[in-house]
Amino acid sequence: MSTEQPEGGRPSLSKDDRPAGAPGPADAAPGTPRTDVQPPAAAPVVPPAPIPAPGPVPVAQPGPAGPPPIPPGPGAPYGQPPGAYPPAPGSPYAQPPVAAPYPAPYGVPPQPGAPYAAPPGPYYPYGDPWAPALPAPQNGLSTAAMIVGIVGVVLSLALIGLPLGILALIFGIVGLRRARRGRSTNRGQALTGVILGPLAILASAGMLAALIWGADGRLGQINPDTTTTQPLGESVVYDDGLTVTAVEESLDGDTLTVRVSVENDTSYAVDLSKAEVYAYPAADPDAMLGLDDSRGLPPILTGDSTVTGEYVFDLPAEPGEVEIEVAPGAQYGYAHWSTDEAVGGARQSAWAPGRQVCAPACA
Repeated sequence: MSTEQPEGGRPSLSKDDRPAGAPGPADAAPGTPRTDVQPPAAAPVVPPAPIPAPGPVPVAQPGPAGPPPIPPGPGAPYGQPPGAYPPAPGSPYAQPPVAAPYPAPYGVPPQPGAPYAAPPGPYYPYGDPWAPALPAPQNGLSTAAMIVGIVGVVLSLALIGLPLGILALIFGIVGLRRARRGRSTNRGQALTGVILGPLAILASAGMLAALIWGADGRLGQINPDTTTTQPLGESVVYDDGLTVTAVEESLDGDTLTVRVSVENDTSYAVDLSKAEVYAYPAADPDAMLGLDDSRGLPPILTGDSTVTGEYVFDLPAEPGEVEIEVAPGAQYGYAHWSTDEAVGGARQSAWAPGRQVCAPACA
């Protein structure tokens, strides 16, 4: 058996090194444990490599900005908003924190680029179909006020403007109230009716007054105390105390001069500007005699005073009996005198009582 030590100081257990006569592996009986099996040699221990010294850590350079991070979907149980947790200190891949956006307030449009901007709602070209419909403006009365007011002013001379003006005024006031409350949109038409309505009322009222009183003011007149014909020289007293006397001044062939005096026993003035003095043949009351009234009665008679005027009439060739009638003012009735002294109040005037007389000039 060789006693050479192999390199490394460990004995060799090869077959050639067994002592002579030692049984080999094949000589062992079956079932007998082997005693010539050597355990496997242990693996050589390799010393650890030396640890290099730490060098500079490379820092990532910022690249171009990418798209914004995708936020977690609605209802994600584990989604976290960006920037909720800062990166660990000293991390070479740290990114600047991203501020969490705030939702836009109600009525403010989202800013461009906002990651959480709500999508715009649907566009309705004719308004919101679900919005409640606004009531239609009530413009009927305002329009009617303007139309009725115009018609009332035009027809005021026919007295139709009085009721139409009242209607235009009422409709216009109601239309203005509706416009003030926002229930109508034509305030101008209502205002037109309010203006034209009173104008139609005033115009119709003036025309009605003119018809009532008449051009000669005969309605509501003051009558004398007698309707019979008086001889010249007699006096006639009116209901308000006015006394009128007609006296024959001269009868010279072709002319007749009559002096008329008016005495005012009242304290108020009387308007004599519309006094009327006429003469006509008793046989033909329509044949008015020519008149010169240049020296007639004055226009005003003051209280407690008397005035006188002269009237010259042209007589025909055979005048016969001449009748004179006098009305001291527009509101007074006629009193009658005759050149026939024999009349003596025995008959009515040639004019029927209450019949109106007007000279050819005022016909």
